Amino acid sequence: MKRNTLTAAYVSLLCLVPGCRKPTPESAASQPAQAETRPAVAPIEGTAFYDLSFADACTKAKHDGKAIMVDFYTTWCIPCKKLDKETWTDAAVRRWLLEKTVALRVDAEKLKELAQRYRIDGYPTMVFIKPEGTELGRVVGFREPKPFLAQAADALAGRNPADRLQEELKESGENDPMKRQQLGDELARQGKHAEALEQYLWCFDHGNEHGMGYFGVRLSFLLSSIAQLGQKYPPALTALRERRDRTVAAVLEGKADTLTALDISALNRELHEPERTLELYDQLGRDKTKGNAPLRTMLFNQVLDALIAAQRYQDVVDGAGDITATLQQNIAEHRLTAARFKDQTDSPVDYMRGKLVEKGAQYYEALLVVKQAKSADEVRDLLVSFDGNSHTYVTLIRHAIRAGDAAAARDLLKLGREAVPEEQRADIEQAAQQIP
Repeated sequence: MKRNTLTAAYVSLLCLVPGCRKPTPESAASQPAQAETRPAVAPIEGTAFYDLSFADACTKAKHDGKAIMVDFYTTWCIPCKKLDKETWTDAAVRRWLLEKTVALRVDAEKLKELAQRYRIDGYPTMVFIKPEGTELGRVVGFREPKPFLAQAADALAGRNPADRLQEELKESGENDPMKRQQLGDELARQGKHAEALEQYLWCFDHGNEHGMGYFGVRLSFLLSSIAQLGQKYPPALTALRERRDRTVAAVLEGKADTLTALDISALNRELHEPERTLELYDQLGRDKTKGNAPLRTMLFNQVLDALIAAQRYQDVVDGAGDITATLQQNIAEHRLTAARFKDQTDSPVDYMRGKLVEKGAQYYEALLVVKQAKSADEVRDLLVSFDGNSHTYVTLIRHAIRAGDAAAARDLLKLGREAVPEEQRADIEQAAQQIP
């Protein structure tokens, strides 16, 4: 998926193929003996999916008079996991897939060639394919069982998905940002770039007014879609720059709310101009007459990486406020999130934990440089208590070295050797070789 950050990002995706009917008893009798004796291939137990290569799935689909459906997913895609949990387990969906298709699940990051062949640029994407490899249609994004069945039938019938989405918009109200974004995705896939941009820009300009959960999706998946469109259709990038420049002007005139900072940062990210976010942060620091201190505070997390890279350590410490309290709050929030995902495999919790450790280690580096040793020790202890594996110690050692504090790095090495399990010691020893 291209995905409240993400949240809401994001974060937020069949009839028989004509000319490919299931053999009748009469036609089966005319098949070669090899076809008659072909061993049956059963789907994976409890699912509608087969453990077959794509080539073998095409062969089976041709033999059975069906289409192939390929569910392209990634391990980090939250809507993909929602699809697994809510749609693929539905009895009606399972029956339908078994009757109409030879269904496969493909990790798009492992079978990249197949994903490229079918132009997969968002997840999940379900592509319906004739046995000879020609695409019939697709469904992009998470769908609940009933909408999936309707849209999948359209795909097999060769009906234009954009027409269906237009009808759904009229039925549900034309101010549904998620549906309009889906329509934009489909129009972009069909090469109708100007029409796609019109839908996307409505979503960016008005989506938050009509979708309570759209905030994260708007700043992640939507902007990513517009930027990708811009690679083929430059007016899309022009539209993003116009919105960025207009928003920055509003900030400097004191006419923007605090959350505007996130818009600016996200726009600069997709335009590959993150340095402009840091420029605005510095400008707001110099101009204290506009009442923009809360907005500058909101921008701080967006420029932390840039401040560390520029070795502006005092600015990091000044901008962060009470670093220990901030990290304690971040850790508490992470634990609540982890509890919500505890029963899910391949959840984003490990990724989020790693990001939190890296952020804490950046604070640790800054505190060491500005000689706030007590606060640095508090941050170190918080992080190893939160996540005491070798990765945390190695990350802290790396940042201590960057800070030029070999003594702190050696202290971490000693603590790590005593704390981590035997199977993780090699990571610690490898980090030790980098200590001056």
